[in-house]
Amino acid sequence: MGINRHIFLLGRIADEPEFWTNLSGHLECDLVIECRDGIMATDSVPRVRWRRIRLTGQNAIYARHHLTKGVPISVTGRIVERIETAPNGFRKHSTIILAHRLNRMSTKRKSRQLPEGQA
Repeated sequence: MGINRHIFLLGRIADEPEFWTNLSGHLECDLVIECRDGIMATDSVPRVRWRRIRLTGQNAIYARHHLTKGVPISVTGRIVERIETAPNGFRKHSTIILAHRLNRMSTKRKSRQLPEGQA
């Protein structure tokens, strides 16, 4: 039985996205989103986790034009784990999410208050 490595996340962009062009000339982007777990910490506040997202192709182009820090997004993608060995012999484990689909979500709008006497 295989391991399911697909994931769906909701969160806010925690920092400005980083863009670069790969060796084949295509735009790529890394961003970090803040996700709140349903699991409560000891003080009844939802735990916050930071997830690293990698965008390629059209998703990276969309991100360059429409995404900034604080924007709520939803991401569907695949979990990828990487293990690198440093020159000193230590192994570094990192997990990123390769995004297949990215959607910008709307924010809550403040309701307009009408002046008294108008309905």
